[in-house]
Amino acid sequence: MTHAELHVIHDVTVQYRKTSETRFGASASITIQAMTRLLDICRESKRFEAEVVHLCEQLLGTPSDETEIDQEKLQAILDAHYEEQYASIASASVESVSTEQIQRVITIRRERLTTIRATYGWALCRLFH
Repeated sequence: MTHAELHVIHDVTVQYRKTSETRFGASASITIQAMTRLLDICRESKRFEAEVVHLCEQLLGTPSDETEIDQEKLQAILDAHYEEQYASIASASVESVSTEQIQRVITIRRERLTTIRATYGWALCRLFH
């Protein structure tokens, strides 16, 4: 798939999602499926990176009785995104990094450390810290 094709698919999927949300509501099964598919499409290119974060956060906040939303997968996508940002934040100038970005990275790192510590104990934590 070329980038032009991905862009076209993205645009059509965005329109489909908007139409579904307008017609059926944000928590309808068809809308959630459209958002999930749009998320998959956006994850194929760095160009849509900000949209990936927005969609994950939106899906995490969407109540739905009809369709199961994989909260763990969405949180893992967000965590991976913020960990990628960690490398760029570490090498970026202080002026280009927002306080919110730094706080999010710190939170992710603490959560990761807590999970490693709970799973493997203190000895392994020292390897990662």
